[in-house]
Amino acid sequence: MQENIGAAFVSFVPDEIAELNTAVAAIQIKGARLPDQVLVYSGVEAPPRT
Repeated sequence: MQENIGAAFVSFVPDEIAELNTAVAAIQIKGARLPDQVLVYSGVEAPPRT
């Protein structure tokens, strides 16, 4: 957990952000985020507890 908390203090200089954005933009997304069987339930909320 301490390692994760340390991530809150990471900062990037503008050149690093530009490099990261360029790398991310080059990634080609293929396929759906989730299988169709799971997407059917997107936006469906569980009923309130009684």
